[in-house]
Amino acid sequence: MSATISNVLLWSAVFWPLLLALPIIHTRLPLPRYLSLIPALLLVLLADDVSLMIPWLQFGMGFAIESDVRWVLLMSIAVWFVAATMINDEKPIHHAHHMTTLYLLTLSGCMGAILASDLVTLFSFSTLMGYAFYGLLVYGADKRGQRAGRLYIISLVLADLALFEALLLAASASNADLQFDVVHQAMSEAPSAPIYLTMVIVAFMLKAGIWPFTLWLSAAFQARPQLSALLGSVPVAMGLYGMLRWLPLGERGFDALGVILQIIGVLAVLYASFNLFARMSVKLFTIRAAMIATGLFLALMGSGLAYPSIWHEYGYLAYPYIAVSGLFLSMLIVVNGALQEKHGILGNESRQEGCIRVWVEAWLNTVQQLLRTGVSNFHLLWQAIELGMKKPRLQSVDWQRWEKILDGWSIKITIFVMLGLLLTWLAS
Repeated sequence: MSATISNVLLWSAVFWPLLLALPIIHTRLPLPRYLSLIPALLLVLLADDVSLMIPWLQFGMGFAIESDVRWVLLMSIAVWFVAATMINDEKPIHHAHHMTTLYLLTLSGCMGAILASDLVTLFSFSTLMGYAFYGLLVYGADKRGQRAGRLYIISLVLADLALFEALLLAASASNADLQFDVVHQAMSEAPSAPIYLTMVIVAFMLKAGIWPFTLWLSAAFQARPQLSALLGSVPVAMGLYGMLRWLPLGERGFDALGVILQIIGVLAVLYASFNLFARMSVKLFTIRAAMIATGLFLALMGSGLAYPSIWHEYGYLAYPYIAVSGLFLSMLIVVNGALQEKHGILGNESRQEGCIRVWVEAWLNTVQQLLRTGVSNFHLLWQAIELGMKKPRLQSVDWQRWEKILDGWSIKITIFVMLGLLLTWLAS
């Protein structure tokens, strides 16, 4: 594939969901959640390794697609497809365009963070992803979902403050060149490296809910299954991915910090394992599995920081590990939601023992239902394309009367975003 088409796909994978997030656009299109995934899917399957720089946007932004990044990108596409199918099935579907806006904003932030080639881009899109995901957690949620949202937003604010300070340290050490390779080399030699590493590690531990910062993650598992399916691929997997991209792994040995990370990772695995065997339940199995997966990854990061030679030899396994962990955790959450809804074994502790057969059957039934719903939705999408989209799903906008358009909140948000982009372009 030519470099021009690859650049277009790279651009579209990030900004196409952001464009569709505007209610004035996605309310006129059929199945906008599925349409938003098409550029990313084409990018991961067809495009070559390519990089794209946008110097006029937010003081310079960069995106790149590489062989290692494809693992995480493909995992995210699969999980976002499942989440789109489950949200479409959610009843009742009042104000569906509000949920779609939050969904697409979170998706755009996730794609931008995965494809980012510098610290500023990753920080910006991960922030967008985090706050949009907070909206998904609390929109229409009960008291448990609102509590999970409060705990998550507190962790998110603290993490972003720490990352912003780390970003300033990296800019000072690298002479404002914040490409990942340049920052890794500069921070491995900078006197402020221990402070930078500590803030980055703590920040992404908060974002991913790594032990001992698991309070918000445990509460989020109590939210609706239709939304909690994204927990494995949005905050958890992207928190691990951000730590992997920000840390100067393999550049220099940080013995003390590396050993501390290994100890924390091992303690997380032991804590989750002991609690899992002490109280057997399907619900706790999902939470403890997330703690074990993140604890193992933290131990891996500690080994890479303490022993650069080990990272050079085995560091390439980190990206597939994130992809497999995110996909596995998301599927566990989906199946647990199916068990809770269809069999009720999560709410009855006495029925949780000996439910392996029911658990496996729920796995198979859930996968079959998701595939059937996805194929049906794509069939409807194809029919809409053949009809020229003559019958849009939502007729909330009267295109013939401009006075009604100017009264809507969606056009005000659109004008505000466009004004912000214009001012950013003029300032740069």
